Amino acid sequence: MIQTFWLWEVKGQGKSSYRAADENLKTILVTKGRIGRTGATMTAGADFTVDGKSAKEYCGLPGDDRDSPERYFKDIVTEGLFLNNQEIVQAHVEVAPIVLKEMIDWGMKIFRFQSAHFQEMARGAITNGPSIVRTLRAK
Repeated sequence: MIQTFWLWEVKGQGKSSYRAADENLKTILVTKGRIGRTGATMTAGADFTVDGKSAKEYCGLPGDDRDSPERYFKDIVTEGLFLNNQEIVQAHVEVAPIVLKEMIDWGMKIFRFQSAHFQEMARGAITNGPSIVRTLRAK
């Protein structure tokens, strides 16, 4: 029997393996080279995108009161020209704030919260590769 879990790729950080391990699922981490040696992981900028309401109410970040999970879902689907798998989009909208809060609680640094990827309102919690790697290794 094959069991799967939410695949969460953060520029090679192995986030999907961490989440699956929390659920006691077997995991495998595949990367293009030795972690920390290829350059991509440790030098990458990174952002977690979440809706402004969840960012503010759940994660304690300066989110936009005009935003909501429903609006974020609609924006993702519309910007994807309705080609997105909407079940995966819904899972992202629901899970992203939970994962972001966990990472912040574990010590991941957020440098700013701003518009990411040309979005109309702030949805990007900006961090970097070293902060993600240190946080996951410490956990």
